Amino acid sequence: MQIPKVLYVLLNVMFHLSLLGAFEEGSFTPGDDDFGKQHSYILEHSLTGEDSDFQVRGQLVIHSLKPLTTSSHSSISEAATLVQNRLSEVDINILKKQSEVNGLYRVRLSLGPSSYVSTHLPVCAMLESHFSDILRVTVDSDGNILGIWEVTNVEYCSIDSHFETQNRFNTTLEIHMLEPGPTPDTASYLQKLEEDKMARERGDGKEQKSFFAKYWMYIIPVVIILMMSGGGGASEDRR
Repeated sequence: MQIPKVLYVLLNVMFHLSLLGAFEEGSFTPGDDDFGKQHSYILEHSLTGEDSDFQVRGQLVIHSLKPLTTSSHSSISEAATLVQNRLSEVDINILKKQSEVNGLYRVRLSLGPSSYVSTHLPVCAMLESHFSDILRVTVDSDGNILGIWEVTNVEYCSIDSHFETQNRFNTTLEIHMLEPGPTPDTASYLQKLEEDKMARERGDGKEQKSFFAKYWMYIIPVVIILMMSGGGGASEDRR
């Protein structure tokens, strides 16, 4: 009876080492926009919700982002695959205890040394859904992973629920690519500013000034002279 256990431990260790090796060889580097290359990421989870309890849940392999540029929903399976470990009886018991205190189940994707994107949901939702979940990975147009999101079909769960669950994940993987939004037409705007500037320099765009604004330097002296002459005549009459 000891031999199967030894083989199980060896196979488990080899699987974890293969995941780590794949991650080191295939992780994305900033600015990598090669859609045809394959990249691997380590998927980790924390059964207690604590940072210190994260362990390997599986491996996400993005084969190519080219299929995501098509409108076919089936292209997701061509773009990426997810390989996951089974849960042990100890793992499930930990989750059941966490569900009694409304604990959180946390998942994160390792992008590099001390670099992660993460998400979480109630432990009871995972147990009540029998580990049937949806994992969405969002990437930008250059293939950089922006975030992950996990949800189950359980909208509400109670700590009093009786969980009869399986020991394997039944995950639906979704790869969502954000399309670049419209960018402002700065070239046309700058060109228009330059044209306006040239028109002002040529005088084409000068504002139409009023008669007083144009000839005030001539009008004011005449008004002053008239006022002075009128004032002098009034003083002579009084004499």
